[in-house]
Amino acid sequence: WDKRQPWLPSSHLELQELIPEQSTVTYRVGEPFTRTIEIQAEGLTAAQLPPLLEQAHIQGFKMYPDKPELEQKVEQEGLVGVRREKVAMVPMQAGRITLPEIRVRWWNVRTGQVQSSIIAAREIEVLPARAQAKPSVPQVSPENSAKAPAQAIREKTERPVPPQSRVWPWLTVLFAVLWLLTLGICWRKAKVMRMALPPEDKARPKHSDMAQADNMLKQACRQHDARLVLQALPIWVAAACGDEQIRYLAQVKEISSALKQAVFRIEQSLYAPQAGEDWDCEALWQALEAWREQIKRQSKASGLKPLYPDA
Repeated sequence: WDKRQPWLPSSHLELQELIPEQSTVTYRVGEPFTRTIEIQAEGLTAAQLPPLLEQAHIQGFKMYPDKPELEQKVEQEGLVGVRREKVAMVPMQAGRITLPEIRVRWWNVRTGQVQSSIIAAREIEVLPARAQAKPSVPQVSPENSAKAPAQAIREKTERPVPPQSRVWPWLTVLFAVLWLLTLGICWRKAKVMRMALPPEDKARPKHSDMAQADNMLKQACRQHDARLVLQALPIWVAAACGDEQIRYLAQVKEISSALKQAVFRIEQSLYAPQAGEDWDCEALWQALEAWREQIKRQSKASGLKPLYPDA
């Protein structure tokens, strides 16, 4: 037995990937999806089960693991430990990418032999990012394009150059020099102001990060996609408060009871559809806005600027 691996004596150990009963997932660059892995073992506690995805790194993805869910059940066979891990994965490149196999070795106490439970490797097709609309370019016929250069040459040779036009190149150079000097002065002032900022201002989230996170969450709400909403929530909260340590849904639930209830309803609709709980993003946004107002009031009371701008 490899001493580097945890000792897992069990009468039965099962490893599986949980896939929601929804339409086939479309993988696209920049759009997150969630992978959920569950391990169950008879005769072991949940704390004895090894991590599966927390430290995983897959080429071509950014990964945001959620806090693992630990559960212990008492059944006819005895104690059953359950560990469920979720990770939000954001594809960063298009093409065919292989999700590597997950293997857990354990000791079968019934047969007295080493066994391995495996989730086989699988290949997924990642589509390119959604294209941005490009401005239309007017079409030029071959006949017109052939006439245009000749016409331009004739106009250039036929029109005399007025004396006043000789002054404009020098004025253009002068204006360019003045413009560069102005830019240099503004840059120097901005640098001095940045150096004078207190530490809390330097720790504020970037506008671009907040805008991207806000767009991601709003798009998930418009699509009424519970899976995408749960993936985008930790990213949105982390960007809003400038705390990169916020990576799990469990941390989001601790913000307020209203937000915890809104997340619970979304999770219930995704993983327990038989409960018949409907959900909408209105309650979620109300909880987020209430939290943002609370942060603003606390910032004003302490004499500091808000952690993030109004969206």
